[in-house]
Amino acid sequence: MIGVMNQHGTIPSLRQLLVYSLADNSIEEKYQVKDKQHISDMKIMDTQLELEIETYDDNFMEVLKTDSAQVPLTEFLE
Repeated sequence: MIGVMNQHGTIPSLRQLLVYSLADNSIEEKYQVKDKQHISDMKIMDTQLELEIETYDDNFMEVLKTDSAQVPLTEFLE
């Protein structure tokens, strides 16, 4: 299972992409965005996971830019 988790309530900072193992009930961090960013969307595209990453201003009130990142799905199977 792949999921996105926010560690600080509703403030979109320090967002992580986590993998939960059904085999041993463990959680492992596989991807983390920088401060003042959050993962706003993700799509599975053939052999990659495409992430949409928004960067916020200092007060987390306005999105300054949106970028994409591609992560190979094999990274989540390791």
